[in-house]
Amino acid sequence: MREGETTGVQGQAAVFGEGARRLAIGPGRQPPAAVEAIADDRVPDEAQMNTDLVRAAGLRVDLQELRFAMEDATYEHQYFLDTQTGEVILVSEIFDDEEAQRQLAEIDAAEPGRYVQVPRADSREGYDDMQDFIHTVSDEHLQELLNVAIQGRGAFRRFKDVLARRPGEQQQWFEFQAARLDARACEWLAEEGCEPE
Repeated sequence: MREGETTGVQGQAAVFGEGARRLAIGPGRQPPAAVEAIADDRVPDEAQMNTDLVRAAGLRVDLQELRFAMEDATYEHQYFLDTQTGEVILVSEIFDDEEAQRQLAEIDAAEPGRYVQVPRADSREGYDDMQDFIHTVSDEHLQELLNVAIQGRGAFRRFKDVLARRPGEQQQWFEFQAARLDARACEWLAEEGCEPE
């Protein structure tokens, strides 16, 4: 992999180009039954493997990609987990609606249980996460600002705007949110019969 190159599901959503098609099933690629497994070069060391990957039912599932898929609210995107390879697959109507329909038809034609659609994050859970995070903030003034920010419409944007002025607390929020999303991803894997080892 070249320096600075973006890979994986996040690369698809970021570039919307050749790299963005890597996980999608495009023309000239092998059918879904032979979707390429998650590349080893995505794991630079054992420490990252422990935090970004889980082994579920003998599969290596990239939690960072699964988390990204669950968070992606783009209407034209659908994500599927390949239960044989552990890969997260993006089907995007942004690239080509006809191609997306072809991909979905191939997924539907696969053996039952081979592909499971990844659920989108629940906005209610996201709101609860903000409330729970506020309780961890020791600065009473910042707590008050955040509590005001999450009232009414536009709560998520105002919450992020307040934290953007406090980089240290913003980083704490990123870590808090990632941990919550990872927990939900693992819970979903367990519900689908892919119990993390």
